[in-house]
Amino acid sequence: MTELEELSNRAAVRWQHDGQTTTVLLVGDHDPAGLGRMDKSAADALAFVERFDLYGHEPTHVLRFVHLALTAEQVVEWNVSPSDAAGTKFELEAVDPVTLRDHLSDVLESLTDLDVLADTDAESDAIRREFRTIHAL
Repeated sequence: MTELEELSNRAAVRWQHDGQTTTVLLVGDHDPAGLGRMDKSAADALAFVERFDLYGHEPTHVLRFVHLALTAEQVVEWNVSPSDAAGTKFELEAVDPVTLRDHLSDVLESLTDLDVLADTDAESDAIRREFRTIHAL
């Protein structure tokens, strides 16, 4: 089983059991070959998801891909210099680290249910306290 098949299987089973969509975040260079690979990988993964009973839902309801960086718009907005003479390849490493960090933080925060995260943190803290109490005995 390939990694894409495994990802697709896990996403489909998670969706069937919990109703949760799996989101894959894509971060990489902006060049024709890299973008083509990302698009092909996403299409292949969604094709694997279609093998499951989706109860009439589209595969993108089960597994979605979000291209966080580096997009054509970001190349312009962030004034990224090309890494080739033809001006078609832009490397993520050329992006100001603070700009990239801030962008990724904003996007991750927008994709995260902060109430669920807080509940999970509180539950984890309670489990750690219980574990420490047991091992202190």
